Order: sequence, then C-alpha cells, then structure tokens
Amino acid sequence: MSGCANYIGIKSDKTLAQPQQFESSQSIPAQGGQWPTLDWAKQFGDPQLQKLIDEAIDGNPTIAQAQARLAKASSYIETSKSALAPKVTAGYSWTRELYSSNALYPT
Repeated sequence: MSGCANYIGIKSDKTLAQPQQFESSQSIPAQGGQWPTLDWAKQFGDPQLQKLIDEAIDGNPTIAQAQARLAKASSYIETSKSALAPKVTAGYSWTRELYSSNALYPT
C-alpha cells in the first residue's frame, strides 16, 4: 500500500509542545537532583497511599533475598536439565588376600 500512497501535500498543522509550556515547577517540587525523603507521600495528604507504600516495602525482598531466590530458581533449572544429559557410572573394587604357604594353593 505504501507504493500507492502519495505523500505530497500531506502535512501536519500540529507542533510539539515545549517543556516551558507545562507548569511542572508547581506540580513537581524542585528536589535539586536529590533523592526524595522517605516520607514523600505525606505531602499528598492521603493516609491510604502511605499504608500502601508501607505494605509494599514490608513485602519487598532485600537484594540478598532476591539473589538467593534467583540462585534457587537457577538450581531448579539446572536440575531439570540434568535429566537430558547422558549419565556415566563407574565402579572399582580391589581385594587383597594373603595366602598361607600351607593352604590349598601354593605360593
């Protein structure tokens, strides 16, 4: 279809909005590049938001816990792959006996 379309005369009358047009300085507080404080949600005055954040933080694993979960999942994958690989078994036995010179078999 693109071979049949004629793009001559197709122009947009829209322009891109400039960042200065938005009043983000009023809606987003100027942090100066700093990480927000832990009680940043209090500025909205919604106690339910703070409860949701606290619940999410309590259920969120630490980096070490997440790495342990990944290691466990990886070991399960490796275990399941092991059924596809060929198996090799070997055995060895060695017995040492001392025959008496008076026994049935000569030395």
